[in-house]
Amino acid sequence: MDLTPYYNTADEVAQRISSGEFDRAILVCGTGMGMSIVANKHSGIYAAVCENTFAAEK
Repeated sequence: MDLTPYYNTADEVAQRISSGEFDRAILVCGTGMGMSIVANKHSGIYAAVCENTFAAEK
């Protein structure tokens, strides 16, 4: 089990997307709020919280 704090994970993933290493990613956590806030602090990153498939499709 990985116990890395959510803010470290979101920051690393957002950096990798910004650098072009990844095209996109899915961040998973309890509420998603903290991860989306941290990820959105990176230029060119647009993270959103989706609680169900309907919201994700929209």
